[in-house]
Amino acid sequence: MSQQEGYSGQWLPQGEHFAPLGFSEYARFENAGSLKGLLRAFNGKGMEEWASESRGLNELLVTRLLPKLLGRIRAPELQRLDVELVPHATKAGTIYLRWRKRDFTVMNDMLFEQAMASARTPAPLVLDLYLMEMQRIAFNMQMRVTNQIATHALHAAVKMVKAENLYLRRLQLGASHSLARPGGKSGA
Repeated sequence: MSQQEGYSGQWLPQGEHFAPLGFSEYARFENAGSLKGLLRAFNGKGMEEWASESRGLNELLVTRLLPKLLGRIRAPELQRLDVELVPHATKAGTIYLRWRKRDFTVMNDMLFEQAMASARTPAPLVLDLYLMEMQRIAFNMQMRVTNQIATHALHAAVKMVKAENLYLRRLQLGASHSLARPGGKSGA
């Protein structure tokens, strides 16, 4: 049985029926934009490019990683659980993974806690359930961060364009406006 390092640093056995996404699934993201680009000089165009890169990462998460993850979550053995992980789109269109009861009556994050505490959860699936929750947390964080960066970078770009337009308008007023003294007298 293979192992992986858990959050606490302890080695955990791999789940019997669910394997979290690993380094190979994330390999194509290695050369993508990173946060190290955050601490640099920006202009409006640079902000728009950064927003576009972040949206691209978000799209890769949805089109490349989510299908792989859903394939693993839908393993036949995991259908014995009373809960399931499902993609849920917000009004803004961002996709997150949420826990849902199989009878569609409840959808929330507390279902994981309830499933872990429930005697109805088969003991052999407890590790799989835990690994699924860890994957859900990581995926949702990645979606949230890439979406937030794109949103904030786009807002910053709009503000920079507005500031530049105000500056250019001021320049068009001419030098005489900048030489005017308080009280309406021109300077010498």
